[in-house]
Parts: sequence; structure tokens; C-alpha cells
Amino acid sequence: MNANTIKHSLNPYAEEFVPQMISNQLENGAESSGRDSADTPPTENMGYSISQSPNHLERVEHNTYGGYEVDEWIRIGLHKADRFDAFAAYEDKGVDFDMTNYQMQEIFLNEPDNCSTQPTWTSAQPTLGTFPYASLDEVRKHSNLYGFAKSLPLDRLNNSLRGKKVDIIEDESGNVFLRRVPKKMLVLFCGRPAISRVLRTLSTEDKSEQQILVPPSSTNHVGLKILVSWMTRACKIETSTAIKPFRTPKNLFAAISLARTLQFFDLNLDARRVDTEIAAKLFRRPIYPDEVKEIWNLIPKDSKYTYRMVQHLAHSMYLSEHGNPDVVPRKREMLAFLDNNPNLKARVTNRAENEKYKSIVHWSARRKNRG
Repeated sequence: MNANTIKHSLNPYAEEFVPQMISNQLENGAESSGRDSADTPPTENMGYSISQSPNHLERVEHNTYGGYEVDEWIRIGLHKADRFDAFAAYEDKGVDFDMTNYQMQEIFLNEPDNCSTQPTWTSAQPTLGTFPYASLDEVRKHSNLYGFAKSLPLDRLNNSLRGKKVDIIEDESGNVFLRRVPKKMLVLFCGRPAISRVLRTLSTEDKSEQQILVPPSSTNHVGLKILVSWMTRACKIETSTAIKPFRTPKNLFAAISLARTLQFFDLNLDARRVDTEIAAKLFRRPIYPDEVKEIWNLIPKDSKYTYRMVQHLAHSMYLSEHGNPDVVPRKREMLAFLDNNPNLKARVTNRAENEKYKSIVHWSARRKNRG
């Protein structure tokens, strides 16, 4: 190794200092470490030599910059506080070492940003087994469905369509919401705990025969069909690359059904997004009689969505009676439905009656955020 091969520096402010500094390290580095640099075993894949001592790591790189051959001896501390000891001289010379000099920094140091947490330094290229990848439960917890699907290999997504199929049935009523849904796909997206609590084995002799039994009024076929259809498209090879985050339905009942289904399977990030769009868009436009009928007949009466629908309808009826009739589409049909459902009419005309069904959890969350 010859220090005279150093001809060039990427930093124009230190083109005289850098060769001199590295030359001194080449002459004195081996003595300070108690060995000769020729004893350093070569490393084939990265093009430099490496050795380790109790206090620091040293390496020699053989690089070419702008056509000039550069032999570089780098001394790297084990902590960020002392690994830039070679740059201390720049402060003495008044050189401002900031991000504008980042290209020069790469000459001296080429290692991960979190090197302060690594006790040793290796020249070997990282392999897939080197990094502690998070479990799927952790990824699922911090990702929405779209982000989770994009984080998985296509073959794993497609493989989830194979295997056992289960029917999704409502308990007590026996209504079949969906038939032959891939079990592995549901477990992959929703997580095993969310599926295990509703998974039922039909026979003690044949445990492979299973079905998903959901509690009454916890979800419906509309929300399940939207969710399962999106999952299936995300797993199919021909459609997975073009998959996008599912949109909130424009129909109020369909949007509410989707939000409740997401909540039931603990897909909270997506449920929160749909809830936000329901509050910001769907409950700020005129509400139609068909939507009122569907929500009143198919959503639990004590649901926060039913409470919000009644509140929105009462406000629209008030505006309609005070000079703005267009805010209630098909008003005659709406009034006829209210007359046929006295409990709904009582909640619309009497605010105190509707307040009895206000969600305490939702109210407490708002008070907590406000304070």
C-alpha cells in the first residue's frame, strides 16, 4: 500500500488536508494498533481490508474518484460520539462539515445510520436472515389493508386463496352472508385472534369442517361482500398489482356496513378512515328515504350510526319546514315512513328521546380529546 497514490479529494475545501491526513494515518495507523497493515486479511466482496481491535475498527478502502486511485485508511469508533474523530481536524481548519459535504463524508464512512447500536462492523453483504423483520401481527397493527397487502410477496397472497373454504353465517338467525370464503385469506388479513373467536367446528369427528359464526347484528352481507371482494382482488395474480385502497361507498348504508365490518374484525385503521369519510361527507349531504329505511331496519337502534342518522334527519326536517324544502329528497315518502315507524318519529321530533341512544364511549372520547 502506498500513500502517494492518494491524489484527489471530493471536498474542494480540503484537497490539501485530506491526502495529508490519510497519509499520516497510513504511516502511523499500523503502529497505533500494534500490527502491520499487511497482516490485514483481504475481503473480496467489498474491495477493502478489515481488522478489529478492542477500541476501534479499522479498514482500508481502495477506491477510484474522478480517475484517481485512492487508498483510504478509516478509523471508525463504536459510538456516534467518537466515530467522527477524523473530522475533528476540519473544525480546527474552519471547515463547516454539514450536509453540503455529504459526498465527502461517504469517503470516510460507509455504514448503516444506526451503527451506534452495532458492536461490530462487518464487510459481508446483509442477507435476508440478518434483519429482525417484524411479525405479521406487528405489521398488521400499524398498517391499513392496502399497506399490508403491498408489504407481502405476491406468491404468499396468492397462496392464501388455496386451502379450506368457510361459510360466514349469522348466529341465531342462520342467515348465510357469504359462502366458500378462503379461510387462510381471512386469517392473513384479519389476524388469527380475530378469526379464531368466531370460527366454529361443525363436527367433533371431522374438525376440518368449519364455519364462521358472527353474532347477530354485528355485521351484514353488504359490508362483508365489499371487504372479502377487495381481499380476493388483492390476492389474485391478475389483479393484485393494480389494487388500490378501497373507496368508501357513496351509499350511506353501504358505507356504515363496511365500517362496522372493519370494526368487527379489528381492522381499526381502515374503519377509522371510513368513519371519517362518513362524518365529513355522507352526513353532510341530503339523506334519502331508502337510506333511512335500510339503517333503521338493519342497523341496531343503539348504534352510533343510527343515532347520527336520526340527528341528521331531524336537522334536515327542521330546515325543510323553514324555507329550504330541497334538503329532504322525496319528502312525502320520508314522512310516510316516519308515520309507519312511531319509534323513529319520536326520536326525530323529540331530541331528548334520541339522546338516550347516544354512544357514551364516543362522547367520552370526544371529551378526552377536547381537554
